[in-house]
Amino acid sequence: MTAPDVLSCRSLVREFSRGRERRRAVDGLDLSVPAGQVCALIGPNGAGKTTTVRMCSTLLLPTSGSISVLGHDVVRDTRAARQNIGLVLGGERGFYLRASAQENLRFFAAVQGARITRRALSDVLDQVGLADRARSRVETFSRGMVQRLHIARAILTRPALLLLDEPTIGLDPEVAVEVRSLVRQLVAEGTSALLTSHSMREVELLADTIVVIAGGRTLAQGDAQAIGAAAGIGEVSSYLIDDWAESYRSQLLSSPGVRSVDVHARGLMTEVVVAWRSGAVPGSAHLPFLVRGEKTQAAGLEECYLALLADRGRSGTGGAPDSLIDAAS
Repeated sequence: MTAPDVLSCRSLVREFSRGRERRRAVDGLDLSVPAGQVCALIGPNGAGKTTTVRMCSTLLLPTSGSISVLGHDVVRDTRAARQNIGLVLGGERGFYLRASAQENLRFFAAVQGARITRRALSDVLDQVGLADRARSRVETFSRGMVQRLHIARAILTRPALLLLDEPTIGLDPEVAVEVRSLVRQLVAEGTSALLTSHSMREVELLADTIVVIAGGRTLAQGDAQAIGAAAGIGEVSSYLIDDWAESYRSQLLSSPGVRSVDVHARGLMTEVVVAWRSGAVPGSAHLPFLVRGEKTQAAGLEECYLALLADRGRSGTGGAPDSLIDAAS
C-alpha cells in the first residue's frame, strides 16, 4: 500500500467577505507534498499563498475542499494534524523578548502539550546554530537569529511537515543562505515542506515541485521543466541598446518566435529581454534597434513565472483584491 502524501490539498476554496462583497482568495487549489520533498507556492501579492498556508496550519478553516496531513483531516482531526506540523513565518514577532531562547522553546512546547527533555532542547538549538545563545534574551538577537529561533520552534517536536511562509524575507543575503541551508538539511533528513517565497532563486534552490497561483487559481504546476513548458519559453536573449522606443515592443511581439518582451534601464543604456517560444531560434526575429551587446541563455524560473502572469493579465482573470483578503484574514 502506498504511503499517503505528507500534505494533500484537494479542491481547496477559501472565501472572504466584507459587507455584501464576497470573493475567493483560494479557488479550487490542488497540491500535494510527498515525504522528504519541498513544494513551493509562488504568485503575486494577494494570490492566496499565505491564506493557503494558514489553512494548512489549521489557523484558518477552508470554505470547502479538504486538507490532510499524514492522512489526518485538518478540520475533523485537528489535534492529530497539528502534531505533525511546524509553522515558520517570516518576521520578528512571535516570541517573548525578555525571555531566553530556551525559555521560549520550553513555553511553546508546553503549549503544544509536548514534553521536551533538556537534551532535545539543546540538540534543536545546536541544529539551528543557537546553542551558545540558549540563555540569552531574545531581545538581544539579530533578525537572522530570531528567524533561526522560529525554525527551532517549528522543529522542536520533529514534525513531518514544515510550513515555511516567506522564511527569508527581510534577511541579509548571508543569513538567508544559512536559513536555506538549514531547510535543505531538514529535508535531507526526511522532513517535507510547503514553501512560499517571492525569491525565484530560493525556489529554484529548494523546491522539488512548484505551484504558480494568481487570483487563488493554479496557473501551472510541476517541476521547473514543467513550469517552463507551461510558459512556452525556451531561451531568453538580453540585448543592450542605446535608446528604446515603445514602438519596438509591438514590432518584436509580432515577430515569429517571440514570447514576451521586458525592458530595463541599465545606466545610460537600456536592456531589452526577449523570451523566445519553445523551439524558436533565438535571434531569428528582425531587431528594430542597434545592439551593443547580447547574451542568450536557457529560460529561468523568473522568466517563466512572469510570462505566466502576463498571460493571466491579458486574459483578464482575477481574484480577491489584496485589501479584502488582508482585512478578512
